[in-house]
Amino acid sequence: MNSCFSPEIINFRSFKASTMPSMTKNLALVTLITMMIAITGCKKEPFTVRTGYVVWSGDFIDGGCGWLINFHADLQYQPRNMPESFEVDSLPVIVTYRDLKNRPDCLNRSDVDGQIYVHKIERPL
Repeated sequence: MNSCFSPEIINFRSFKASTMPSMTKNLALVTLITMMIAITGCKKEPFTVRTGYVVWSGDFIDGGCGWLINFHADLQYQPRNMPESFEVDSLPVIVTYRDLKNRPDCLNRSDVDGQIYVHKIERPL
């Protein structure tokens, strides 16, 4: 079972509620647990690391998709936050990314698989 919350993160012994009325203790405890769940949030998908090439697919106005990263012949993504220093056509890269599960911002392009958040991008040695 994949849970977003682990009760081990709350130290109930350090919770100083001995002087509070019972109803207030329960309300405080429920509020504390709710806040911890909201703060910790659900676990996000792990990052993926792949090698590929940066490619210029053309201007949006002309039906292109701007800068893309091709990982192999049939897998390419539109990076949402790629640094400008990597905007070089045919540049080999190693990319650590998370798939955003979004459709790309492209008109008339069905060959782009989606958008990615680039956590790290570098040139191979």
